[in-house]
Parts: sequence; C-alpha cells; structure tokens
Amino acid sequence: MRMLWIFSLYFAFSVQVVSAVELRWNPDTVRGIHYRTVLELPITDDVAVLDFNLLTNDPDLLAHEIDKIREMPINIEQLHVRATLTPNINNDVLRVEMVGIPMAFEGEPKNAEEQEFRHRVGAFAGTIQMHIDMDLSGNSHELSFYRSQRERNATTMLLYLPQKKVEVGDRWSIPVQLLTLGSGLIANNASQHNQAWLKNIKQTQLGSIAEVEFLLVEHAEGYAERISGDVEDRLPFSISFAYVGFGEFNIEKGYWQRIIGHFSALGTGSANIRKKLLYALVLED
Repeated sequence: MRMLWIFSLYFAFSVQVVSAVELRWNPDTVRGIHYRTVLELPITDDVAVLDFNLLTNDPDLLAHEIDKIREMPINIEQLHVRATLTPNINNDVLRVEMVGIPMAFEGEPKNAEEQEFRHRVGAFAGTIQMHIDMDLSGNSHELSFYRSQRERNATTMLLYLPQKKVEVGDRWSIPVQLLTLGSGLIANNASQHNQAWLKNIKQTQLGSIAEVEFLLVEHAEGYAERISGDVEDRLPFSISFAYVGFGEFNIEKGYWQRIIGHFSALGTGSANIRKKLLYALVLED
C-alpha cells in the first residue's frame, strides 16, 4: 500500500508539471511562413454588442458567443492581407510585414461602409499596410511605439503571448487600450475587463494545440461638456468596445495556427457608433 501511495503521489506530481506549457514564438519554425489576415473586415449581420455585465459575468453566454465565432466559416481567400513574419539575426525581434492582396468581390456592396472597405482594399493592394516589430525575448509585446494605437492594438491582439508557462485555466491580460475618449467627453463611470485564458490542450495531426480564448471589454459613460459649462447643455453618452475570440497555438512548432475574433463597438448619445469587425490570422498552407 505504501509503494502504491508513493507511486500515485509521484504520478500526480509528474502530470502537474507536464501540464504547464510554454506558448512562445519559435524563430526557427516561424521563418518563411505566411498568414492570411484581416484586421477590420466589416461584418454586415446584426451587431451583437452584449451588455458589459452579461458578457463578463455569464460564462455560459460568453462560451456561446465564442462557439459562434469558432463555427463561423472563414474563406481564407477573402482575407485580403498576407502577413510575413521574419525574426532578426539575433532571434529576439520578430518583424511583421502585412501586404495587401488584390481581391475579387461578389455582388454589390450592401452599404456605404462596405463600399468604402472595397475601395480601400483595391487602393492598397500590393502595398505594405503595416510594418511592426514584436519582442521575442519575453512575451512578444510590440516594440513599434511610433505606430498608431489602433495598429498596435490590432497586432497585439493577434500576436501577443503570455510571458510564463501556463496550465489549462490560467489567465493573463493583453496590453491593449481599445477605448479613448475625445476632448470634451467626461466619463462618470468606466469599466474594463481584459483577459485571455488557456481553455484546453488537444492532440491533433499537427501536434499539441493550445486552445486560447479572449474577452476584452472597455466601457465608459458620461457626458459631453459644453463651453458654457451649463449642466443643461451636457449631452449624455455611453460607449462600449468588445473583442471576443479564440486562437489555436501549435505548442511544438511555436506559432499560431489561427486566431479569429469579433470586435464590436456600440455608442449612444453624443458618441453614436454601431459596428462589428472581423479580426483574423490564419496560417497559409
């Protein structure tokens, strides 16, 4: 019985140690691979910006939203940007270059936003749309401080990895800032929820795949201050940004197989906005 107890304790300890995995870009395997990606592709169905409290406090609702994104068919040919990842000579910086690809669209645009998007895709086909560096010595945070917050957010959401080993259930934050209020907008109340977590590790023909899920939500509400300072002239506003998604990271090869996420924005009052965008990074064969 004593031998059995010792063996069981050792086995349990061994399993616990093995279950921690490192999610880190591998410079040797990343070199030469290509992704098809899109950073702000308009989604024309109903904008599903859920209430902040519901999204962050109802696990079943969140799981349902992520499952809908996971099951959504993605046509890689409709991802109009090719991303090339190139480590530097010291393998401590990963340069990400995104180049537009010519696209052929079917049918007429459904609205002015889609028409503008098609025009933008055509205008930038064959040109470099983004050039940014990521740190490989630690947690792959972006190094291009001189880029716009919008560009830095996009690449960070798709490329960032936790700095330490993680187990199923572990959580970490993504260093992004989604919401910025313009001058004259005064926030009375603001909330932020920023988490990614390791949902599962599955064995596939491609190797061990870490399934990661994401929930980033930022909300602010208040009023637009007028020059007069008169309380009656204050216009109320409420705005929420949310990013919900999932990713599949190949642990042995050291790179993402794919990441799919929805970015939603809903604003009322003096911050009127309503849109839903697709973010995607899919490994090319």
